[in-house]
Amino acid sequence: MKYVTIFTCAVVPFFILIDPVVFLIALAGPGGMGLLYLAMANSKEFQEMHRDIQNYDHPWEEFISLTADPGIAVITLETRELNMENTVISWPFYIFSKRKHFNDHLKLIQSLVPHLTCETKRISVLQF
Repeated sequence: MKYVTIFTCAVVPFFILIDPVVFLIALAGPGGMGLLYLAMANSKEFQEMHRDIQNYDHPWEEFISLTADPGIAVITLETRELNMENTVISWPFYIFSKRKHFNDHLKLIQSLVPHLTCETKRISVLQF
């Protein structure tokens, strides 16, 4: 996106010299997109919003099941959580892995949760 913006900022003035009506099109089109990108990329609030990550801290003993899907290289650890109505639900944590590192990641997780047996089956990843 950065390179497209630089290219657009260099090319648009030449088009404006050829035909001044192009200036209106340039404001609504790529030039406007470039200006919007520059304004957003330099905004402190925008940068902080994209740095906001969520960290979960669960003891390994709290996990109740371990499932692996080698086909899509995903490992699922489930724990019990309280929802808004104070009822207990099973909540999955997905660990996405590259295929070449999947077995190493699975062995590491199995060593951290020795009280669980690994079940190998197809995992349907929840999307919110």
